[in-house]
Amino acid sequence: MSASPIAYKSLKVIWGLFLLQTIFVISISCYIVPIAAPMSDFVYASVLLFFLGLPLYTAIIGFFLGWRGKKSAVSYSRPNWEFQTIQLEAEECVRLIRDHARQYSRMVPISRLWYFHLPVVLVFLNLSLPYYSFFVNRLTAPSITVLSVLTVTCIGVVSFYGGYRATSNLASPDFQLPPIREALWLAGMQQGVPNVSPVRIAMDKGMSGDFTVYRNPRVIVRISGFEHEACVQSASEDLRSLSRVLCVLKGPDGSWSTSWLWHSGDRSFLKRTPDDKEGYYVRNPVPSKIRQLGVKDVRLVTENAIALILSELLQRGINGSLASEELKLLGVRQVDFEHRNC
Repeated sequence: MSASPIAYKSLKVIWGLFLLQTIFVISISCYIVPIAAPMSDFVYASVLLFFLGLPLYTAIIGFFLGWRGKKSAVSYSRPNWEFQTIQLEAEECVRLIRDHARQYSRMVPISRLWYFHLPVVLVFLNLSLPYYSFFVNRLTAPSITVLSVLTVTCIGVVSFYGGYRATSNLASPDFQLPPIREALWLAGMQQGVPNVSPVRIAMDKGMSGDFTVYRNPRVIVRISGFEHEACVQSASEDLRSLSRVLCVLKGPDGSWSTSWLWHSGDRSFLKRTPDDKEGYYVRNPVPSKIRQLGVKDVRLVTENAIALILSELLQRGINGSLASEELKLLGVRQVDFEHRNC
C-alpha cells in the first residue's frame, strides 16, 4: 500500500500563539485605553500611538500567524495521479466547488476582498473612537474601552482568518481547482444556442488514495438528434471569454472522421480529416457581419461550430431532413458554403 501524499500537521502551536496574542492585546487595551483616551486635553501622539499603533500591530501579527499556520499545515509529496474523464451537470459542479474547498481547506487558498478590507475599516473605526468621544459626544467616553477592545479583537481574528485562508502551501498548486466557474458561465451561454442538448462540464479527475484533484474543465455540447455522431468541446481560460473550440464528427466505426478547430489566436475554423491532417480554413456558415470571430462572440462561435457539423452530416446524407431543419434554425440557407480561403 502506497504512502499517503498528504500528512496533516498539528496546528496547536499556532492556535496557542494566537490565543496568547489575543489575551495580550485585550489586556493591553484594557490597561492603556483608559489612560490614552482624551478627557480634558486631546493629545495626538498618544491617540495615534495606542488607537492606531495597537490595531496595526494586531493586524500584522494576526495575519502572520494565519500565514504561518497555512504554510505549515501539511507536508506534501506529489504522487502519480491517475486521471479519468468525468462529465457533470452544472448543479453538480457548483456542489463540487463548495465541497472541494471545505474538504481540502488546508491546501486550497481562497481569497476574498473582505479579508483585507475589513481590518483596514476596523483600524480606522478604532482610531475614530477618541475623536468622536472628545469632539462629538463626550457621553460615549466611558464606553471607549469596551468598544476599542472589541474592535481590536475583531481585527486580530479577521486578520488571522484572512491570512490562513488566502495563503497557499506546497500542496496548493495541485489541489487548487481549475477555472470551473468560467466553464459554468460558458455552459450557460452555449445552452441558449438552438439545437443544443443539455450541456455538460467535462474534467479530468485525478485520484491517489483518498485524495482527488481536477484538471482541464471544458464544456461538452451535443446536437439534438445527433448526440452520438458529434460533439463540440469548448474551453474558457480567461474571464468571460472563449479560448478554444473543437468540433469532432465521428465515423461509422466510432473514431473521429472530421474535426474543426477554433482558438483565440487564430479565430477561424480549421478543418481536418484523416486524409488531410494539415487541414484548411473554412468560412463561417452562419450569416453575420462579423468575419473574424472574437473571444467574446461565444454564441456566434458555437452556432458556427454546430452549423459546420450539421452541414457535413447533410452532405453525407446522415438524417438529412433533421440536419436541414436545424440548419434553418441557425439561419443557414445554403449547404454548399464551404470553400478554402485564399
